[in-house]
Amino acid sequence: PITSVVDEIGPIMSVAMIWGVIVTLATYVVGVVSGKTHRMSGSILYDIFMGAVLNPRIGNVDLKMWSEIRIPWKLLFFISLSAAVKDHEINVARSVDAGIPTQVWHLFGGLLEMNAIQTSPPLLFMTLAHFLYVNACMKGEECIPTTWDIFYEKWGYMLIFWNFAGVPFSYCYSSLYLLNR
Repeated sequence: PITSVVDEIGPIMSVAMIWGVIVTLATYVVGVVSGKTHRMSGSILYDIFMGAVLNPRIGNVDLKMWSEIRIPWKLLFFISLSAAVKDHEINVARSVDAGIPTQVWHLFGGLLEMNAIQTSPPLLFMTLAHFLYVNACMKGEECIPTTWDIFYEKWGYMLIFWNFAGVPFSYCYSSLYLLNR
């Protein structure tokens, strides 16, 4: 179920952090071995941090652009969605434990019945906000190539780690706070 994302947020974040380091080192090694390096400083640590390759590709897929848009923002939305569904489940369980009957919505002339949404309004707002941001990123993807990250910054630890682990697991603090308050 979707709630497993928020239930397992620690292990998922750990995997994202480890994966960020692995992708960084692999990208550096492949860039150096293939001779596709760009603006190298001569300091191995600095070049691993800042990156060795400008726009690494697999076929027609620009890995830097894909990792800046497709991974972090969708993961952030799924974390917020998971928190909202978990909040709903907790609130329904509290109502049942207190002996309060749950509200049931009858939709489409009684063809569909579902429990009324019992997620807190602030958490619903955060989920909506993250959805709208992801939607804007996906619709405006053609504008991404002109950003500084894509056309100038090399793909190193700074960008890889932030996109794999930083964006989704730091921007979700508000949703996690609202779930656990």
